[in-house]
Amino acid sequence: MSAGHPLHTVVGAVLRDSVEGQDAHLILDTACGGNRWNPLFMGDKKSSAARICNVDALVIKNRAVRVVVEIEESNVKPTQVCGKMLTTAMASHFIHADVAAGTPLPLLDVLFIQVLDTTKLSNGSRKPRQWDMMWERMQTVLPPGGPVSDYMLMYGLVCDFAAGGKHRTALVERIRSHLA
Repeated sequence: MSAGHPLHTVVGAVLRDSVEGQDAHLILDTACGGNRWNPLFMGDKKSSAARICNVDALVIKNRAVRVVVEIEESNVKPTQVCGKMLTTAMASHFIHADVAAGTPLPLLDVLFIQVLDTTKLSNGSRKPRQWDMMWERMQTVLPPGGPVSDYMLMYGLVCDFAAGGKHRTALVERIRSHLA
């Protein structure tokens, strides 16, 4: 497990389990155990101006991005959390020279999942309640007809997503259900 990004590493392992047998391709960034940046673009032309964000992980099925995952281990403030969802919602394509020979792959009917680390929260923190409220509210602000059709926010400790952890099965099942 990466000493610098333990939650990224364990969620990367969960994602591997999620796509197994799903006729899908998982792409992880380096923090999650992969070997690349995962840039999303506004449009199907690769350029610095069109690149809007890099995501921690994505799942490709039927030549389209269907799942995007962002993991936040340090800055769990609403602006950071919502900003990651918004930049993904503004994107339309994933383009990488090592994937599909650089062919732009559209974001279609995307399940956007955010995993937030609770390690640094103090006892009695109100952040989990705030995150629950954000999750509920996000369902009402997803742009109709946009690339992101569903949103899921999960939070916990590394052990909650590790083998036998209380969130692992729910995460795997949600991804598999979306890819079915």
